[in-house]
Amino acid sequence: MRKRLFSGPLVIVYILFLLLGFGYGYYINMSNSRSRNIAEKKPDRQVMMQTTVYPKTQIVFKTKYMACGHIITTERDANIDEVGMNEGQVKNKFANWQLQRFDNKIVILYRTAEGYCPNHFIIKIDSNGYVGVFKNDADKGLEEIQKTDIFYGSLNEQQQRRLKDNIVVDTEDEVTRVLSDLST
Repeated sequence: MRKRLFSGPLVIVYILFLLLGFGYGYYINMSNSRSRNIAEKKPDRQVMMQTTVYPKTQIVFKTKYMACGHIITTERDANIDEVGMNEGQVKNKFANWQLQRFDNKIVILYRTAEGYCPNHFIIKIDSNGYVGVFKNDADKGLEEIQKTDIFYGSLNEQQQRRLKDNIVVDTEDEVTRVLSDLST
């Protein structure tokens, strides 16, 4: 009598092993696929987590003026062209500034500038030999804000010495007083 390879209980065992093998292979393949998906998604998460400038991000500019030591701070919301910028892009746009802080709520930029801050008036000789009143602008330099008819050559020696070193005052009243003293 010949043995049958495919008897009822044996067929059930073969099918059971076949299903277990298929299930085990499927499980291993899915766990490897999940690991690969997680590894592939990490850069996406990093991009999502990367800090960028939002429309309500506060941009703070701090300028320290070397002559007086004052720090002038100006603040504004991000411009439309700055929205979406990352830290590197902000550094490139504001190359003359030092980035002190960068997050999606606030960006702080810092620089130093020669001369006095715009809160001071500088009384000095203009390019035509007359006394003028100037203010410093960190981006533009000294700007003459008031011309006078006081000629440098008509001043006494002491007044000329004072003007060579520039006269720095803090208020318009002081400007008026100094110009009055120079004109008499």
